[in-house]
Amino acid sequence: MSCITNLQINHLYTPIGIDPKQIRITWSLKDIRIQKAFQIQLTTEDGKDLLKTNRIPEQTMYYTLTEDRPYKKKIFVNLMIWDEKDVRHEAAAFFETGPCFSDLSAKWIDPEIRRNGKERTPASYLRKKFTVDNLGEARIYATAHGIFDIYLNGNHFDDALLMPGITEYNKRLQLMTLDCTKYLKQGENEIIVTLGDGRYRGSASFDLTRAIYGDDLALYLELEINNTSICKSDETWQASQSGPLGINDMMLGEEFDSRKNISDWHAVTVKKYNCKNFIYPEAAPVRKMEYFKATKLVTPNGEIVLDFGENIAGFVKFSIDADDGDYITMIHGETLDEKGNFTIENYKNPSKKDVNYQQVEYICKNGRNEYYPTKTYFGFRYVKIISNLDIDPDNFTAIAIYTDMKQVGYFNCGNKDINQLFKNALRSMKGNFVDIPTDCPTREKDGWSGDAQAFVHTAMYLMDCYGIYSKWTKDLAETQKHNGKLECVAPRRTKPHTFSVNQLMDGSVGWGDAIEIVPYFLEERYGDNTLAKKMYGAMKKWNKYLLHLARKSRKQHREKIPKDLWPYYVDHGFLWGEWLEPGQNYNEYMKDLLKNGDPEVSTAYLAYSSDILAYLANELGFDAEEKYFKNVAEKAKAAYSYVALTDGRVTGNRQCKYVRPVSLNLMSEEKNGETIKNLVTLLNENGNKINTGFLTTHNLCRALTDYGYSNKAYDVLLQEECPGWLYAVKHGATSIWETWDGVREDGSVHDSLNHYSYGAIVGWLFDSVCGIRVEHGKIKICPHPDRRLGNASGRYESAFGIIASGWEYTDDGIHYEIEIPGNCEAEVVLPGEKMQILRTGNYVFDIHENRG
Repeated sequence: MSCITNLQINHLYTPIGIDPKQIRITWSLKDIRIQKAFQIQLTTEDGKDLLKTNRIPEQTMYYTLTEDRPYKKKIFVNLMIWDEKDVRHEAAAFFETGPCFSDLSAKWIDPEIRRNGKERTPASYLRKKFTVDNLGEARIYATAHGIFDIYLNGNHFDDALLMPGITEYNKRLQLMTLDCTKYLKQGENEIIVTLGDGRYRGSASFDLTRAIYGDDLALYLELEINNTSICKSDETWQASQSGPLGINDMMLGEEFDSRKNISDWHAVTVKKYNCKNFIYPEAAPVRKMEYFKATKLVTPNGEIVLDFGENIAGFVKFSIDADDGDYITMIHGETLDEKGNFTIENYKNPSKKDVNYQQVEYICKNGRNEYYPTKTYFGFRYVKIISNLDIDPDNFTAIAIYTDMKQVGYFNCGNKDINQLFKNALRSMKGNFVDIPTDCPTREKDGWSGDAQAFVHTAMYLMDCYGIYSKWTKDLAETQKHNGKLECVAPRRTKPHTFSVNQLMDGSVGWGDAIEIVPYFLEERYGDNTLAKKMYGAMKKWNKYLLHLARKSRKQHREKIPKDLWPYYVDHGFLWGEWLEPGQNYNEYMKDLLKNGDPEVSTAYLAYSSDILAYLANELGFDAEEKYFKNVAEKAKAAYSYVALTDGRVTGNRQCKYVRPVSLNLMSEEKNGETIKNLVTLLNENGNKINTGFLTTHNLCRALTDYGYSNKAYDVLLQEECPGWLYAVKHGATSIWETWDGVREDGSVHDSLNHYSYGAIVGWLFDSVCGIRVEHGKIKICPHPDRRLGNASGRYESAFGIIASGWEYTDDGIHYEIEIPGNCEAEVVLPGEKMQILRTGNYVFDIHENRG
């Protein structure tokens, strides 16, 4: 086995169709104490050398290509490293660059003869027959307005789902590269493409807004063999709307009549749509990832319900014998109600009671019927079946789909409920990382920026998610207005250039700050500032927007602070504030925010935003800007002290006000310690129950631990009453709920039962319970054991290699096991022990608790 592991190109394994102007090669090592040097060689399939570096005497485990690579080339990477004994080790991988967009000669084609943008219409089928004289390496380059699936000689390309992915389509439209070599044959071939609404023109978000980007469907496709165009979308294609796939929608579901043959073929229309918004994919595609068998239930109402055991995002595949006209309707839901009956009321928009959510209507043909949806996906554990057939659960399989991310974090401890909590957080991440980081896979499927930034620290411990976060952050940047204001959701949930109440809710601090927080955390953990560099301009515009809001601050608040700090004090603009704070009357809270703002929250994020920008300015070599942002941060912190502190102290009974200044570095270390001490008093008075909301819950336990109160953090973690993390576990949760009491004590349900945000506690299990921390290229191991767990172990396959830390209580002390990856060192601090620096290897420590 090679000691070189995790050899990636742009944080992906053997990607194809990537940007030839942005190539970064990374690797990690195992069982190598020191990498003395490395060398990289790039060659083409025919053996031609594209690059061969000198032997580079560095320990860095990445290499960024400084010159563009050729388009449409499969390029082989040979990595050589020399260890501390000067022994050479090798590893190989490959990547394939995408095409030059301007060299493609396909045309945009519209398959529909007529349409009414207000009405849902059946899916379109497009076809083209073509002749292949000589077989060879074949690629399809394709994108669409809508969702497309390709069938080549009857073979379905289902290795990538929901193509071309979800992006800010008018600015960023992914051109997919598909290897179709194995599906072609000598002679006549036929390609059929199905086109559905997708997020492009289908329903989106809670309001089910349609046609956000346009009311058309369109296809752009070119098929090449050995880089020669063989088939491309143009006026010679035919289209039909009379196939088996009927109306379809990402939110609502789809209809399928298997009795239908595709008929009524007609000509397509060539359109002059823009190709300037084409981009190369930078995240792995959405794929079928996990499979679940069903248990059949009959509810008190007599409903036939299939229970798949876990709350997932995906769809159901079935294979069943039937007669013409038999039917199967599947309605997908997350839970049963308090009476044990099927329900979807917990996620429906109450103003759209007549809308059928997450529903598949299938009409059978005679014989064997095999089916799964291709133009939608759902959030569900339970599926209500309405059919004239006898339902055998063995004929139904639930398929979880999500972006093909590798799991990198593993945790286990002596408490089965905490282990289930970990599994729930992992499941909710999978269910909400379907091409973009969504809030929930049911009610909205929206890329909320507040959720994304609150979870990014934890997300990186669970899955290798650099690509999906990078892709999404660029979409967020495209929602930015000329004044720097950012939308709360990316891709957008409203139509451009039209007024919407949703647009009034954009620009919230803590949400828009994702434009800085996400790239900063990715740089911190992966050691890659590529995204931060790309987003730096958008970050500055957001910071300028916050300063613009400060100039509008309310007069009655300004009187509290010195005049020279007015430009750094923010109480204006819409904000969600401490969203979902337990015990809060949301309507009254939001009214107060609209009327008075919340300078404690807003000013805090101006300071935090400026701190991040100062760091990144230094990282990117912008010295003058670093000085400027440091000054803004200092002034904003000074303004914060006037609006948030009383006689220099945090006061009141809202826990968020104690967590925020500590976690966002707004006060001195001395004041941080005093603040957390007072937070502990609040928690004691509240019976160790949480009352933090969206912006601080993910930092609560970490703040306690970092300032010497890990025992209290465990008290909070192990709380079984509501609000507390184990309440949901005790009530049978298999995912993270949006609200702490998603299922009330009486069994009634409300809100989404698959929101990953509060799963951020799992980040604390890694960085504090096991003590695994990776910060700006440095590894720290600082575990905080507690007898109530008995034992805990974490394994993190980081960008620098495998880091493991575990502990177990023994009869006379604590047994620790630690693993440091190759070519790395770690700062290790065990409780009660002096800090030590350990290099690559596996270590065991037995610490007696009473050593005198």
